[in-house]
Amino acid sequence: MRGLPDANGQEGEAMDIEDLELQLKASSAPIKIVISSAGTVTTTAFDDFQAIARLCQIHHAWHHLDGAFGLFARCSSRYRHLTQGAELADSITVDCHKWLNVPYDCGVALTRHRDLLEETFAVGAAYLNTEDTLPSLMNRGIENSQRFRGLPIWFSLMAYGSEGVQAMVESCCGLARQLADWIAISAHYHLLLPAHLNVVLFAGQFTGDQVTVNRLNQALLSRINQTGKVFLSPGYYQGQFCFRAALSNWRTGEEDLAIAQTALEAAYQGIISDNLL
Repeated sequence: MRGLPDANGQEGEAMDIEDLELQLKASSAPIKIVISSAGTVTTTAFDDFQAIARLCQIHHAWHHLDGAFGLFARCSSRYRHLTQGAELADSITVDCHKWLNVPYDCGVALTRHRDLLEETFAVGAAYLNTEDTLPSLMNRGIENSQRFRGLPIWFSLMAYGSEGVQAMVESCCGLARQLADWIAISAHYHLLLPAHLNVVLFAGQFTGDQVTVNRLNQALLSRINQTGKVFLSPGYYQGQFCFRAALSNWRTGEEDLAIAQTALEAAYQGIISDNLL
């Protein structure tokens, strides 16, 4: 699937709707599914959900939306436009362990087609109680027995409410922009894309061929994470090894940015001191 151009004019991670339409028209498959993203992992690209829903309806395709962390942008009046049309999807999954700060496996699956879930997963074994008039969650997923994953989510929603979640989302996104602004003027780091949500994509400022630059950035990332002050995850952008700073914790504040900036500078100086350049 071809991607739309990103802010740098390079092929990005959001789907090219014209290309999607061509592929759906050309497909003779009896079953089709289109998976869109509300904030891709590396570049936080958002697909055009309204256009995708329209094409899926025309071509009888299932539209699944991977909400991951980005769907929580819908909680904010400032970022809600990124998720316009998300409500039109046939199914949605979203990770609550990120912005809701609950345990890792507290994810949510939403669908308009509950009957299909029950047709797929209901076992009807003799040893199971099938006489209850209440709906059974074991008929809507692969697990017959499951722990109460919804409780931490309920507590988080009750504790913060819609305004609290909105404040958390906007705070993290604001801090991401501040970090991006610092990187943009840094002598030792460079920003790869503008930070338009809560993820900052950047890399160390090195010269040389791509193999050399990637090797130096891999060594730099290792040094950064070894400080224990900040943790960045790796990524690739247009073949370049890079760092991904994702801000989604309710405790993160401006004082943490200062700690992170100090750690980033110290790690870069360590690369220089070890004569790795």
